[in-house]
Amino acid sequence: MHPNEYQKRCADTAIYHDAGTGSNNELYYLAMALAGEAGELAGKISKIYRDKTINHKDLGKECGDVCWAVAMLAKALGYDLENIMEANLAKLKARKEAGTIGGSGDDR
Repeated sequence: MHPNEYQKRCADTAIYHDAGTGSNNELYYLAMALAGEAGELAGKISKIYRDKTINHKDLGKECGDVCWAVAMLAKALGYDLENIMEANLAKLKARKEAGTIGGSGDDR
């Protein structure tokens, strides 16, 4: 599936206050949803680390929830998911070529 098709189909399941408006309320909701879903994913991984288990069965579902939140947040901001992904890869490639892929800061 292409990223923009995924983003469009995600919008069909966006049932929350101000969905599809691009309002600040929608941005707040989606940012919190993204943080929550990423937290759930991190929590499951921390339990794998703590318990020294190799049970990854639920991680794919959590990754999907993170993808949904990213797709919807991008849409609320007016971005096509595919364009964001392409721009991110270009940025990372440039950092790799410059030897600055490690470290911190936006302008490396």
